[in-house]
Amino acid sequence: MKKLPACFYAFVFISVVSLLGYLRLSDLWAIEGVRLGALMGLSVMGLIFLITNQLMLLCLTLAFLPFTRGLFQFEIGPVTFSPFSMGLIVIGMFGVLMVFTGRRKFHFGGFDAALALLCAFYLVSTFLSSDVMDSGFLAFHTLFLPVLSYFCIKLLVDTRDKLDLCFNFFVAGITGFNAVCILQYIILQERVTLLGVPPISIATLSILPVMCLLYSERPKNLLSIVAIAVCLVALFLSFSRIYLLSLLLSPVFMKLIRRGHGFGMFTLMIVFSLGLTLTLPFLGPKVPDSTTNYGRALGLDAEFKRKEKSLGRVTDLGHMVKSLELRALTYRVGLENFLAKPLFGNGMHKGKYMVTQHNFHVEWLEFGGVLGYVAYLSVFICFFRSFGVLSVEHSELAPYVLTVFIILCNSLTNGFMHGFFSYVTYIAFGFAFAARDILSGRERIPAVVPRPSWESTS
Repeated sequence: MKKLPACFYAFVFISVVSLLGYLRLSDLWAIEGVRLGALMGLSVMGLIFLITNQLMLLCLTLAFLPFTRGLFQFEIGPVTFSPFSMGLIVIGMFGVLMVFTGRRKFHFGGFDAALALLCAFYLVSTFLSSDVMDSGFLAFHTLFLPVLSYFCIKLLVDTRDKLDLCFNFFVAGITGFNAVCILQYIILQERVTLLGVPPISIATLSILPVMCLLYSERPKNLLSIVAIAVCLVALFLSFSRIYLLSLLLSPVFMKLIRRGHGFGMFTLMIVFSLGLTLTLPFLGPKVPDSTTNYGRALGLDAEFKRKEKSLGRVTDLGHMVKSLELRALTYRVGLENFLAKPLFGNGMHKGKYMVTQHNFHVEWLEFGGVLGYVAYLSVFICFFRSFGVLSVEHSELAPYVLTVFIILCNSLTNGFMHGFFSYVTYIAFGFAFAARDILSGRERIPAVVPRPSWESTS
């Protein structure tokens, strides 16, 4: 129970920030002096925490993730920063310094080697892209920062108490944000976009707390029950088809993972989805190459757009078929771009007519080519091979495997290299590896770590 006061204050703090973000405070925030003062205040607070308590700075940074697109943003050159990104960068630089000076140890394994290879290939694809600046900007937000979050968590979280505290703050931020999302849905009666965060990203943020708290074997206290309830409601109100289906099937997935079939699940999903991805564009509708509006070409009218914001998105089978046809057109475009540069790909870029091709296979092939695709796949292979085995003996690791699997399933029709997909995935990687290292006896004060959650220790 000794961590509950910190969790409670974190929840209150993040809820207040959420409400302020919902109200926008646009007139006040437009005053340059107010913006400068707020940013300077955050910078001073961050510097104090960096010197005195790096873990607390990491906790606050992770708690700020849901608000990173809509609060306290500022620009340095062409790159937009937020307290979340600046916090990770500062902690990361400080962490590298601690590793080189011997104050901290970073256990470099096969997963880290695959991750380094992935970053190297995407660095090459960025330099070879037609727009290096745009490609670099996207790579910064969809690869560099998520990988950095994994590094910071794995490096700083080395005891049971630290793991609990860090996870609690992360859940507090998401719960506070989701509470305001629910409030906005009650007012507007449609899918919520809050502070620039679209519904699918809201669902992605919610899935990690839901899986870890819902499948915890420890007694649940009031805060954990509140977090589960709020995140479940927000997840439902996102009307995300695959997330909701995965939630219903999650007990089956969890049983398979606990019996050692995590890697088999992943392999089956990859093989089946890759075949479907390569086949669907040829089975879907054909439109002229000169088409600039796929929705109009498929006859998707105002009624289709209205259902996209309502429960009909989940319950109307015809609507789902039309959505899949639209996805198939974008897959074809992405695969054609891949064939133009098959080795290193085109680098990360926004599509000419759509932000993403809505499929992680297509994205990895188009952005990174064959080498980038193999590198990205190797990262997930390393994770599922290792944790698929460890989850049999250590039940607290299983929710991380389940979370990553569900996010990948959803990324089959939504893509992975945008939104919060990569952020939540790499944060799950960080928590999973930190928990594994603690379980293996690498923590400074040996202890067996329970699954991190908002739960009582009684």
